[in-house]
Amino acid sequence: MATKIRLWIACATIVAVVGFVTFASTSNAGDAKDMKGSIAKIGEMIQKGDDAGVKKTAAALAKGADELGDIMHMFRPRNKGGMGFGKVAVGANPAKDGLEVALRDIAREGANFAKQGDAIVVSGHWIAALADVINAKGFDKYTAKKTKKSWEQYSNEMRVAGLDFAKAKGVDAKAAAAKVNASCNNCHSIFKD
Repeated sequence: MATKIRLWIACATIVAVVGFVTFASTSNAGDAKDMKGSIAKIGEMIQKGDDAGVKKTAAALAKGADELGDIMHMFRPRNKGGMGFGKVAVGANPAKDGLEVALRDIAREGANFAKQGDAIVVSGHWIAALADVINAKGFDKYTAKKTKKSWEQYSNEMRVAGLDFAKAKGVDAKAAAAKVNASCNNCHSIFKD
């Protein structure tokens, strides 16, 4: 009888642990999906010129994000929980379907507007939206070098660069992507954990 009780307790414990792990991973996946949807919504608001809606939604999303890294992860490829590049994957390689990777590649090689034009417009607005959320989130360890003023400056530079990227046509996309990359690199050169 004691063996059956121990076996039952062991099984119940395993079921509880598996259930918790499944719930936690589903919850985190939902959070990433919600963040992606909110970033896309903010991007659409930016495109429509709804500045009040952008500010309110970005502040709410920033407040709901546990960490700054949760927001920054949106630059990753779609298959890694990021936004991806455009509403649908442009190429066949899932590792290249991310904002950071696409910006790097376009800054190096230029863009193929027949394939990437729509993705550039959408992604540029997403970058501006991410900049607004990043600015609203703030940095939790301001120091003499890592000031709130410089945080806001870099966030604003990223927003402007994202909007320039959204408007870029032809060879301008290469320069616009390089400008977004530079704004990110400049910020990361100071604000790094």
